[in-house]
Amino acid sequence: MMKLKITRLAIAGLLTTGIFVQAQDDDDVIELSPFAVDAAEDIGYRATTTLAGSRVRSNIGDLGASIAVITEEFMQDTGATDGESLLQFVGNMEVGGVLGNYSNSDGSNGTVESRVNPQRGQRVRGLVSANLTRDYFQTDIPFDSYNTSRVVVNRGPNSILFGLGSPGGVINNNLKRAYIGQDTSEVAFRFDHRGSMRGTFDLARTLVDDRLAIRIAGLSESQKYKQDPAFTDDTRVYMAWEATIFKNENSNWLGRTSVRGSYESGKIDANPPDVIPPTDSFSSWWNGLGTQEEINSIFSVPGTDLADVNNGALTQANVAALLDSGIETIPDNFTGTREEFIAQEGMFVPRTTVDRFKRGDPFQNDPTQGGRLSSTNGTPYFLFPAINFNSPADQVPGWDNDPLLSEALGGFGIQGVMGRWRPRGFATQDVRWSSAATGGTGFSSKSLRNRDVFDYHNNLFMGTTNSIVTEFDMNQVFLVQEFFNGAAGIEVAFDSQSRDQFEFTPFDQGDRKAIQLDLSQNLSPGDSDFDGVGDRLFNENLGRPVIRWNDNFSKTRVNEQDTFRATAFATVDFQNFMQNDGLAKILGKHTFTGLYEDRENINLTRQVRGSWWADNSDWPGEAFISNGLSDNFRRIVKTQVYLGPDARSFSSADDVRISGYLQTPFPKVGDEYGIWYFNNRDKADTQAIWRIIENEGPASYNKNQLESEAWSLQSSFLGGNIVALYAERSDTQDAYLAPNPGGYGAAGPDGATRLDLPGVNEVDGTYNTDLLYFPMVPDSINSGDTSTKSLVVKFPEEYLFELPFGMDLQAHYYEADSFQPAGVSVNILNQPLPPPLGVTEEKGIQMTFLEGRLSVRYNEFETALQNDRTNLNGGLANIGGRIGFYLDRITSAENDPSTLLFPDGYSPDPNVTGDYADFFANPGNYTTPGSILDNDAAKKPDTSPDNRQRLSGTGADLIGATSYEEYYDAIVDAVLPELQALRNHRVETLESGERVDLVDPQPGLNSTRDFVSKGKEIDIVGQVTKNLTLSANVAQQTSVTSNTGPIAGALALEQAARLQRPLGPFGYSLWDLRGSPFQRESDQIGERFNNQVLRPITLAKALDGTQLPEQREWRINVTGRYDILDGALKGVQFGGSLRYQDVVAGGYPNLLNEDGDVIPDVANPWFGPDDINGDIFFRYSRPIMDGKVDWSIQLNARNLYRKNGSEDIPIEFNPDGAVTYVRIPVEQQWFLTNTFRF
Repeated sequence: MMKLKITRLAIAGLLTTGIFVQAQDDDDVIELSPFAVDAAEDIGYRATTTLAGSRVRSNIGDLGASIAVITEEFMQDTGATDGESLLQFVGNMEVGGVLGNYSNSDGSNGTVESRVNPQRGQRVRGLVSANLTRDYFQTDIPFDSYNTSRVVVNRGPNSILFGLGSPGGVINNNLKRAYIGQDTSEVAFRFDHRGSMRGTFDLARTLVDDRLAIRIAGLSESQKYKQDPAFTDDTRVYMAWEATIFKNENSNWLGRTSVRGSYESGKIDANPPDVIPPTDSFSSWWNGLGTQEEINSIFSVPGTDLADVNNGALTQANVAALLDSGIETIPDNFTGTREEFIAQEGMFVPRTTVDRFKRGDPFQNDPTQGGRLSSTNGTPYFLFPAINFNSPADQVPGWDNDPLLSEALGGFGIQGVMGRWRPRGFATQDVRWSSAATGGTGFSSKSLRNRDVFDYHNNLFMGTTNSIVTEFDMNQVFLVQEFFNGAAGIEVAFDSQSRDQFEFTPFDQGDRKAIQLDLSQNLSPGDSDFDGVGDRLFNENLGRPVIRWNDNFSKTRVNEQDTFRATAFATVDFQNFMQNDGLAKILGKHTFTGLYEDRENINLTRQVRGSWWADNSDWPGEAFISNGLSDNFRRIVKTQVYLGPDARSFSSADDVRISGYLQTPFPKVGDEYGIWYFNNRDKADTQAIWRIIENEGPASYNKNQLESEAWSLQSSFLGGNIVALYAERSDTQDAYLAPNPGGYGAAGPDGATRLDLPGVNEVDGTYNTDLLYFPMVPDSINSGDTSTKSLVVKFPEEYLFELPFGMDLQAHYYEADSFQPAGVSVNILNQPLPPPLGVTEEKGIQMTFLEGRLSVRYNEFETALQNDRTNLNGGLANIGGRIGFYLDRITSAENDPSTLLFPDGYSPDPNVTGDYADFFANPGNYTTPGSILDNDAAKKPDTSPDNRQRLSGTGADLIGATSYEEYYDAIVDAVLPELQALRNHRVETLESGERVDLVDPQPGLNSTRDFVSKGKEIDIVGQVTKNLTLSANVAQQTSVTSNTGPIAGALALEQAARLQRPLGPFGYSLWDLRGSPFQRESDQIGERFNNQVLRPITLAKALDGTQLPEQREWRINVTGRYDILDGALKGVQFGGSLRYQDVVAGGYPNLLNEDGDVIPDVANPWFGPDDINGDIFFRYSRPIMDGKVDWSIQLNARNLYRKNGSEDIPIEFNPDGAVTYVRIPVEQQWFLTNTFRF
């Protein structure tokens, strides 16, 4: 509604202007408003004024804040048009993307944020991203140079600009304005060597002299990248206008009354490039954990031993070599021989495929057996089928060579086969693909590094599959009234912004960006008679590289923002009314500024994905098929794409070849596919045609209402030699969240989050959209008071002596803080968390030379972000979330008729139970075949090795549970009482009769950590001679983490201890039981809790004292231009840039603390190489068409020099110093720009 009002106001303003224009007409020149700066004031690369100090125009030299201004002329010379191409030139700024100077990956294989919202993919002083503004209104619209007059980077908090904001500071783009008296035209065309095209126009006209001006600009850009087929298409139109309503020339106190405004609309359609290659999850099939030298290096890391590394990653020869070298020893408690130890720990057999039906080894120690997981093979998916594409270019799914598949279902064919089979009580038979073997704590998988396998420099691995479409519009209106010849004034401003974004980014991160090999010898139904021997459906894709898509959500975001802002100022200059000039200079000049702002943000995020449905066969959600509503992960539509030829005959992983980037279409809602699945009720494989339905995931709908009040006083004394500024600001934000009651239930505003209607319905499990409304009262109210202090002291030449070389000298001191509203944000105990707080302290000196033409500023800073949010690597939610998972596993067992509560061979008969108990107490008495030893019930959870688990039952007998209800009670009782009081874990029965686990949501669950950055900044900018223009900066930063997870870490340990309480007659605890008995998985609850809770939290807390990811301590940027002003080459300008980056810190060796815990050796980080990149440009300008048109042609060669050439840049290291993730080098670009001004 507010947006509509502002749009009407803009139109009304133009119409009203016309009325007043007719009433008054005068030729007087209109002066610039004190609430604005003019790019025409900039001299080359140097700007002298800014609004960043107090919201009114101030001299930059009078401010202690760290402010960098990038002028229009700088952007023209460097060819920079957006944040990615521009911000790398700014000191202590990092920006992602193919032109950026860091990956913004946060230590993973994905760069989602930089690809989806590149404007946010920046980091200031190694800490966090800055707030983005346009004309100091918060924005999420990426800026572009076509309508930008300058970009201002305020590093560090500044409560005058935003008390509620990022400690990184503010990046503001000043929009081009219409100026009365201006009549200019500019058209520019740019082409690059890859076929990119960019066209802009900028037309400014004074429609009525001294009264009305308008400016219209447009952009049409089609950007291509080195990675084919990545692209960005950007189309925008912009209009600005200005009008003087009243001149008020006859008034002694009332100044001019003016109104101005702007409008922009645009659309960005992108399939962005990706700077991090896909993950290599296939090389381990040949070499396990690596060469013996690499293995020795891994096991030489403190805290890494054979217990930390899966025995499926080492050969017997590897283990023997480790023992022979003394790197590893046989544990004292091992009772077998050396050969038995080597055989137990070295079970990797290179280049082994998997017979998923093999049953020869009940303990699954055979590496060729289908049930066995190891470090070198795993289950990419299991329940429900993956739609199969046999090449990355395939447009039609299915298999090529097996008539059993192509001729099934009356010729409809099979396009998807369920990945998991559970035949008649035997162990589950899963599809098996290769996995990346890794070392112990702190080790991770690695990026693909061989560009013969796939040329990720020149090809985008995701190919044509990704799509990001962003549409936006913006309206602004400013009403300005001046008083007393500009000594006072008030500005009333309205801003309205709308942004809609669609995002679909498959294969972009995590496991869905990992290339694997298919190791399964047969497809799932390959054992037709269930005798343990494959007799059909031999896998035609055996040994081929493959990747999967787990149908991640497509997201739609709608963001609306409306802002009202009023700014008023008054200046008192004692020289204007005091007779004593000396005293007047001492008393000086004082400007008081007041600000009021009211902003409303409404944000909606909706996400949908496909789920399976059957029109003419059993419901896919039946317990005997998948056991889940449409939101259940078992019913998610998946895709698998085979990428290249069979690699089984290759001698090494270097011979693997990927045929090309991904071009396959994705299954859509309404599509039908032939599916082959296993029916657990009938114990039979079944074929059916299934249809894809839409499942809507939980939506996020929130409204934030911010009210801000601020005032500042800037005072200069002693003739301007002392300039002090003090400001205070108060911000209050009311946050409204759409209800999220949790659970399943009926539709309606009072219903549950997920629908569960009577009977079986397509919408069951989908999000209840009736909940998309705001409550009457806010869910949270965040308020904070912040302040800014600035002091500048200049060398008083008029009182002392004149400095040489046309020099001026001054010192500065600056303090400021800011906070970020936390909304609903609580810790694990549901206690409110304090809002993130940014604080900075800065001091330094500034010198100007050559009568002010050249400025040199030195600044030291300490900027901190306190109470930053962290999910502790996902471990935070899992402290309680794993309990819900365990309940889900047991409800799934109860829902599955084929799963029994007790194991085979167990009887509640006291006589049998007695024998059973005696077996546990005295296993040595039971050694002969046919005894109780043969019963599944006789297997113990602690049998070594730990994968010798039962194949039946749920483990209820081990903890003394005699019914499912008792089992549920035992699990719930294992929750810490303080957590159960908050989460209320429980089991209920749905309308369909299905048993489900439920838990009350805990909105805003989070934890905290602190960051501190210390460093120095030197900024040099100006005109050295009339020919030479220079901009240079030297920046140093060290940013470290501290105080991570102060409450959650201890609570996780308490929860682990509670899970280990003995419960049953045999002393076993939930910790000892299998994590998923109904799926007959071997890993135990304790193992999963350790891997998914304790280990992630330990790793997060271990980062305390370490530098933030991808840190480079020093950066140097130099840009210069030389103008030839006379002679035969008059009109020629040339220049360039050099950007130096220090070595990059990407990881640490491990140490053991006094408790034996693994911690990083923060004093000795692993470093990647330093880097230098250089650009050049040439421009020739001259008048043409009898002087009516000024023409210029400019050639830019960006990154012409790259110190590291085409070598990948390491960004993360394992504890042994091995490189894990890399980013591709920056792109080289050559582009030619023709500009016509008239």
